[in-house]
Amino acid sequence: SGVNLGSYSEQIGITNGNLIAKNLPVNLKVIGTLPEGWTVNPANYESIMTVTGRVQILGTFQNDLADILAAFIGDECVGVTAPIKPQANSNEYYVFLTVYGNTANAGQAVKFKLWDASTGNIHSVIESTLGVSGPVQNITFAANAMKGTVDVPIIHNAQDMIEQSVALNNGWSWISVNVHNSNHDILSQFVERIGANGIQLKSKNGYTEAPDWIGTLSSIEKEQMYLVQTDAATTLKFDGTPVAPASSPITLANGWNWLGYLPQFTLPVNEALNNLAAQTNDQIKGQTAYRSFANSGIGWVGTLNYMRAGEGYMYYSGAGASKNFTYPGASSQLYRLSSEEASEAPDNHWTVDIHAYPNSMTMTSVITKNGEELQSDQIEIAAFDANGECRGSTHFNNYPQAPAHQYLAFLMIYGEESVALTFKAYDHATEREYPIMNTENFTI
Repeated sequence: SGVNLGSYSEQIGITNGNLIAKNLPVNLKVIGTLPEGWTVNPANYESIMTVTGRVQILGTFQNDLADILAAFIGDECVGVTAPIKPQANSNEYYVFLTVYGNTANAGQAVKFKLWDASTGNIHSVIESTLGVSGPVQNITFAANAMKGTVDVPIIHNAQDMIEQSVALNNGWSWISVNVHNSNHDILSQFVERIGANGIQLKSKNGYTEAPDWIGTLSSIEKEQMYLVQTDAATTLKFDGTPVAPASSPITLANGWNWLGYLPQFTLPVNEALNNLAAQTNDQIKGQTAYRSFANSGIGWVGTLNYMRAGEGYMYYSGAGASKNFTYPGASSQLYRLSSEEASEAPDNHWTVDIHAYPNSMTMTSVITKNGEELQSDQIEIAAFDANGECRGSTHFNNYPQAPAHQYLAFLMIYGEESVALTFKAYDHATEREYPIMNTENFTI
């Protein structure tokens, strides 16, 4: 799950029974999922037009057969195609795009988007010209029209403006944005595109809410995390220029910080925070898991394995003064699973709707019986409110890098306001529940 999009070439050393070593080449290509809604049913349309062209990104011709060029009238996808190489002895790749429409679409603007399979980026601004140096083409739909030819193709030149898609759950979602747009600010895009499902948008220091989106929150900043509340799952899209993580320092104050994630790619927590001078008991948490910094010899320990674009995080800094760090601007991208990722824990005995609550607290625990710590990954621990509702559940796991307490539980507990909490344990090996003597109060 931590492998980013891209092409990889690795060598694995193999030694046979005669102690002869050989290299086994392993080639891996990882491409993303076709963007949602980029499909067309030709039966829904009475007419077509054709657009013959070639694809560029920032003036460089593309030759990836997995790329997708899509045509839109308004928000409706009316055509999709991939590049092909018409002549075996040529290095030129073309797109032969069929655009569908009805009588009502005559004269309406046809816009294009490019999905770059090698990066997963959607380039949302395409400048189309007739030939490399020809005039800009403002293409409108007309039945049976033919735009471009193999000799003089339409050049679709993708600009440095991408579309970031952020998935929102029913309830609360922790999000961040890694694009910026000086011409169409991100908060305005949020208000325009959240639709009727939006309820509230919160930052650490302000909020705005539906239906008129009035409040104390005046902007969405790339360095910050935000809470979004909706009454249905939806996808939010932002258009902007990709952020350069290495030149965008993040400031962390003492205490809890609401942290945005700037890279376009996934990173393990320890690599994402490599430029941060963490200290013992610092903590990074997402909406579903967290990790704590034990000390310089042990490093980050917990259940939050990766940081991903579009997700928001909280960081607790124990430093007395503010400090800065930057995310990596590039990544080796190919990772080996750690032991805690590779192990498969049993399904949870208890479940909780994490999106029903905006806030969370964390509890790092060992479990004892008759004064001795239990050493088992078959044990699950859960927190409950006074009504018996589960507020969080997780399994104990083996962390050999933490020799003092090798079996730890990193429990996320969800809520909105202070409530009394009790706890239970469940042994999956014996299928028995056990009460736990400890009690706590939920605090943010």
